[in-house]
Amino acid sequence: MSPPLAASGFWHRLLTLVGRPTPPEPSPPPLFRLRPVPPVPAKGPGLPPWDEILIEPPPITEIMRRPHLPVAAQTPAASVPALLVAPSADRGFARRVLTAEEGAALKQIRGLFTAGSVAQAAALVESVFASRPDACDGNGLPVHLSEALRCALALGDMAAARRLADRLRPHLPADDPLLESLSARAAMQRGDRAQARAAWLAALARAPGLPEAAAWLAGNPVGPQDGIAAIDLIEGERPLVVPPPALDDAPSEGAKLPSGTPARLLADVAVSVGADGGVAIDAAADPVEGSGPIAGATDLAVVLRHPEGLLRPHAFIEAVLALFVVQRAFLPHLRVARIYVGRQSWALKPGTALQPELLAVLFPGARVVGDFDGAVPERHALLLDGGERNPATGTLIGGFMPAVVRRTVEARQRIFAAFGLPDAAEPPRVAGRPPRALFLQSPPPRALAEPVRERLFEMLRRAGYEVAQVDMATIPWRRQVRLACGADLIVGAHGPAMSSLLWAHPQARVLEFFPEGTRRYDGQLLAEAAALAYLGLEGVAERGFVIRARERWGPPVGKANRLVWALPWTMLEQALAVGSPAPVPPQ
Repeated sequence: MSPPLAASGFWHRLLTLVGRPTPPEPSPPPLFRLRPVPPVPAKGPGLPPWDEILIEPPPITEIMRRPHLPVAAQTPAASVPALLVAPSADRGFARRVLTAEEGAALKQIRGLFTAGSVAQAAALVESVFASRPDACDGNGLPVHLSEALRCALALGDMAAARRLADRLRPHLPADDPLLESLSARAAMQRGDRAQARAAWLAALARAPGLPEAAAWLAGNPVGPQDGIAAIDLIEGERPLVVPPPALDDAPSEGAKLPSGTPARLLADVAVSVGADGGVAIDAAADPVEGSGPIAGATDLAVVLRHPEGLLRPHAFIEAVLALFVVQRAFLPHLRVARIYVGRQSWALKPGTALQPELLAVLFPGARVVGDFDGAVPERHALLLDGGERNPATGTLIGGFMPAVVRRTVEARQRIFAAFGLPDAAEPPRVAGRPPRALFLQSPPPRALAEPVRERLFEMLRRAGYEVAQVDMATIPWRRQVRLACGADLIVGAHGPAMSSLLWAHPQARVLEFFPEGTRRYDGQLLAEAAALAYLGLEGVAERGFVIRARERWGPPVGKANRLVWALPWTMLEQALAVGSPAPVPPQ
C-alpha cells in the first residue's frame, strides 16, 4: 500500500488542474523554411515605387527611313537590282497634304494591306489616288506612287513595280534607301533570298549605315561568316555588358560532358537551316569523347534547338540557362563565339526582344547566326537540343542540378550588373515601404480563376503585402528584371511566366499554384537553382500536396493548361503568416 502522502500528493496535483484553462496547442511547423530577412537601411536611390515601373509607358520607336545607328563593318557596294532603275529627271511635282477624306482612304488601304487583302488595297489605291497625283503623305511622298509600289511588290508584278519605282525616285533624296528597302522586304516576304540580298546590298550602297540592311546581311551569311554581335541586335537603351571571365587552361584529358546534360560535343559538322527554319546538323557528325579537336580550340560554335521554338521566351530562357551552365561548368576553357539559332525574326533585325539581350549579357562578344545559305562547316560544335529533357523532371536542367545551382548565381550577378541593380548580397528593401508581392498574371487557361485571384489578393493585403499584378510577356526584359528583383514574394499559376524567378532576389519567396491532379517541376527547379524558398500548392480546397525544394518525387503528371479553381486556403494562410517580412522603418 502506497504511503498516504504520496496518494494525497497525486490527487492534490490532479485536483489543482481542474478549472485551469487548457494550454494552447503548439503551432504547426512553418511551410516555408525561411532565412531571416533583416531590415536594412536604403542605400542610394534603391528601386522606384512599383507604380512607376508598372505605368511607365513603353519607349516609342520612331519610324525613320534614314540610318540612325552606326555600323562598324561596311558592306561593299553592289549593283542595283533590275527592279531599281536609274532615276528620271525631277519633273517638278506639286505637293499637298491629304484631306480628311483622303487620310481615311489611306488608312483603309493600309489596313487591307496588313490584313493580306493586297489586291483590294491596290484597287482602292487606283480608284482614289490615281486622279490625285499631288496628294502626299507625311513624308512628302505621293500616295498613289508609294502605295501602288508596295502593292505591286507584294503581288509580284515586277513590271509595274519597275515603272512605279522609276516615277517615285525623283521624289527621294539621293541617299534615301526607301525603294531598295521596299524591294528587299517584299523579297523576304516571298522567300526570295537572292533578290533580298541584292536589294539590301543596293540599300547599303545608297546609305552605308542602314542598320536593317546590315543586320539582315550579317544574320544571313552566304557562307561561313560570323553573324552579327548579339549587342547589335538591340535597339534603344542597351544593357551594360560585363566582360566575361578569362578562359581557363584547357584540361589535359580533353573536353568531356557528363551524362545528364542536354548537350553534345560534335566534331567536323556541317550546319544548315532546314525547311522549317530550324538549325540542322549533318548526320555524319561524330561525338567528341575525351580528348579531341575541342582540346586545342578556344572558340566554340553552339547550335541551339528547341521543339517549342526559340521565339517563346520560356523555352529560350530554359535553353540559354542550360547552355550557360554547360559552358561555365564543363567547358570554361572555351569561349562561345557563334550561336546558330535558325530563321528567327529577332535574329534578323534589331528590336526589343528578350533573346538578344539575354545572349549579350551572358555571352559577351557572341555572334548570332540566323538564316543563311548552304551549309556552314564547323570544326567543332556544341549541340544543345531542347528536346532532350530529363525524364524524371521534364526539364532541361533536371539532370545536372548541382552544377546549375552553382552557376545560376553567376548568371544572376551578370544580369543584375547589366541593369544597375543592387548587389545580390543585400535585400533590395527601401525605407518606409511595405513588403511587395508580385503576382505573375498569364492569359487563360494557365491562370487563377477570377474569384480565386481576388480572394488571394485580399489575403495578401491582410498579410501586409503591397500587391502588384503584371503580365511579364507584355513588358520589356529590363522592366521584368527590375520588378522581379524588387519582390519579397512572387506568386503565380504554373506556366511560362514562372521563368521570371531567375531574376528574383535570393531573399524572395515563391508560391506556385497548380491545377488539380498536376505535378510539374519547371518552376520548382528554377527556384531551387536561384536559391529561393519555394512552396508549390495544388489547387484543391483544404487539401493538396506540398512541393518543397530538394524533396521531389515521381515523374511529372497532369496538364497545366487549365484554370486553378480552388486553393488550400488554410495552408496558404499559414504560409503567408510565417516569416512575412516587416516594413523597413523610415530613417
